Amino acid sequence: MLDFLKVIVKDPDEIEFIWNNDKLIFHDYREKLNHFDWETLITKSTKKYKGTLFCRHESKIEILIRPGYLHNDNVHNAGKFSPDDCIGVLKNLLDSLGITSLEHYHIVNIEFGLNLIIPGYDKEIIHFVEYWKRTRFKNDDELAFSKKAYKEQSNGTANTYKIVKLYSKGLQHPDFCPKETIRFEIKSKQSKYINQLGVKTIRDLFALEPYKVMSKELKETSTDILFLDQSVSFEGLDGSESIKLKDFLNTYTWHQTINEGHRNTFAKRRASYNCLLDKAGKNIHKVFSNQVAFDLDNLITNEAEICANSTTKKMCAYSTYDILGISTLGISTHGKRTLGICTQEESKREDILTHNKDLDNSEIWKTAISEKQHMRNNNWVMAHLHELGVKTTRNDTLQRAVRTLISKDYSNPRPYFNAITRIVRLLSERYGIELSENQLMKLASKSRKQKGKKIIGWPAQLS
Repeated sequence: MLDFLKVIVKDPDEIEFIWNNDKLIFHDYREKLNHFDWETLITKSTKKYKGTLFCRHESKIEILIRPGYLHNDNVHNAGKFSPDDCIGVLKNLLDSLGITSLEHYHIVNIEFGLNLIIPGYDKEIIHFVEYWKRTRFKNDDELAFSKKAYKEQSNGTANTYKIVKLYSKGLQHPDFCPKETIRFEIKSKQSKYINQLGVKTIRDLFALEPYKVMSKELKETSTDILFLDQSVSFEGLDGSESIKLKDFLNTYTWHQTINEGHRNTFAKRRASYNCLLDKAGKNIHKVFSNQVAFDLDNLITNEAEICANSTTKKMCAYSTYDILGISTLGISTHGKRTLGICTQEESKREDILTHNKDLDNSEIWKTAISEKQHMRNNNWVMAHLHELGVKTTRNDTLQRAVRTLISKDYSNPRPYFNAITRIVRLLSERYGIELSENQLMKLASKSRKQKGKKIIGWPAQLS
């Protein structure tokens, strides 16, 4: 999760203790004139230890740490880097140098984020990202397929309080991760923001709580990002809706909204844009934020597997680089197009990996993703129907009927029973699925119970 740390030490005794450590080796020495006083020479000496730089200035030492690189012996592998990994790396670094006075080691620069694969998107998703809140993303001159968003100060320079960045990790490090991998991260160079994460000194990073705050910050930030998805399908939209969606996909529309519209206009138009994306069948904002939340939850809890029992399949959460539950096979999945969660039966999953079959079958992963989303929403009806092969979009007739069935507060049981009968008939006529009213009732009751809704029993005369 942690990508970079800058630590400053100003205590004179601690500075001498670090600088005279025999394990540090010389790296660099530089001199330059002070821009404001041409008679003053500024010097900086740098030593290093296992890739970590120790830069000595006149009255301080800056320590530049890349925990991910340190974890992998200074080799970048773009893999998962959990809070436990980071805590272990930092403790080992400080212990090996004999550093114990941690109150003198203040964090003044931090970068954190995660690597993830967005189902259905490649590096082109970087082209689609346009705004973080009302701040526009700018192309990164130093890296292709990379953008960052930051507020500007009155003099036009970047406000370093919070910088949001998205870039193609798969393009940057193709030998170490699937090409679809992107990096989503937040950077700050201001203590006011860093302190809000619960981080003041390096000692604070030995506890799990700051990483939970970082996770929450990444999740919230992911919901504030606006994408203009040029790959969206216009099927399911009428003529006026298609015209409106095309207008929303125009960058000038949002530029005009910010510069000419009322402050609330941006939020209102974004809401309308999201409604049209939902109706079109693919909302990039929900796909992105859901994947960020899913990957972070797995990373923070350090869970290797999240399973739910099913009558026909074992549903297992999928992490970005490994198909979980079968790691004992020792099968590498680098470069494979694994885009969601594996919902195949255990024997089928083993057969797929053992014989290298179907790893590029996107239909497997799309169906799996839909099932996992329904499970998260406690929609056991749709999760079961997806197992049976029913393919739906978010706002089609079946999904709307099921959402109403499991979420509505019915004052009279009769409409509830009629809704069950209509869904059973719809499944039979449109999808060729024979599901009894009793089966549907049990699934709906399970969902309603977990959503805190009243459980309505099936009348004996209708059983």
